[in-house]
Amino acid sequence: MFDLDGTLVDSRTDIARALAHTLAELRQPSRSLGEIFSYIGDGLRMLVKRALPEMARTEAEIERALVVFREYYRLHATDDTRPYPGIVEALDGLRARGTALAILTNKHGDAARLVVEQLALSSCFEVVLGGSDVPALKPDPSGLVACLHRLGVAPGEAWYVGDLPLDVATARGAGVRAAAALWGYGEPGALEAAGPDKLLGSAFALGALG
Repeated sequence: MFDLDGTLVDSRTDIARALAHTLAELRQPSRSLGEIFSYIGDGLRMLVKRALPEMARTEAEIERALVVFREYYRLHATDDTRPYPGIVEALDGLRARGTALAILTNKHGDAARLVVEQLALSSCFEVVLGGSDVPALKPDPSGLVACLHRLGVAPGEAWYVGDLPLDVATARGAGVRAAAALWGYGEPGALEAAGPDKLLGSAFALGALG
């Protein structure tokens, strides 16, 4: 089971562009790329909430931002988003071994499935679940539990691969082994400190999971 943004695909540029468009439409101050990148990982609502100035973080303004972001992102979700080097080959190799594959992301489910479809990855995954499809966002383990149930796989037989410490915590909460993707958005030291079962230096190392 995989996280999506920062693990399977590098989507930061498209997310940042959509957020910049949203802030401009709402006549709110712009944010730097570094700031925007640091906001990614905890779902869209938290992304826009962090980007809005504190005085503008009303429920009404957050809802407006969500609508604007989703409308723009739906049309530009994969302008620059691409799988990381080695990801497609690794997924093909795992499938050839008969491994069941799934995605659990804090991204909205419709947006996640759109990205996967537009990048021609849909056939690789039996399950794609986003934050809108599960009871609670990561690090709550309920999404992973749902994936396991739909795959018919026991926790001890599964891995969850992600690029952030919250992904490691999610795996731990579901009783699943955790693999940390060092090529993603997370800080390597923080990932190592989170205590994953494996640190993966590149996507090509995914074939060693078993």
